[in-house]
Amino acid sequence: MTFNLINFVFECVGAVLAWASVVHLVRHRNVQGVYPPALVWSALWALQCPGYYVSHNDILSAVGGAVRAAALVSWTVLYFAFRRSARTH
Repeated sequence: MTFNLINFVFECVGAVLAWASVVHLVRHRNVQGVYPPALVWSALWALQCPGYYVSHNDILSAVGGAVRAAALVSWTVLYFAFRRSARTH
């Protein structure tokens, strides 16, 4: 349980930071300095983490990972939407 709890804390801190990035992106609509393949890879990696944690019965980590994955996928979708919008203006 100790490693599950430690990982849960890391996942939750990552989730808070990722959601802060989503809020920042929505406010500023500026996406400079982002390498899209790294962004997509990070979102995909985050999506597989909850399943991995569940397979190891690390339920707390799975919950934290799911919240972080939701934030990273949201950020990725917004990134591509705002990038496309910037090109049309």
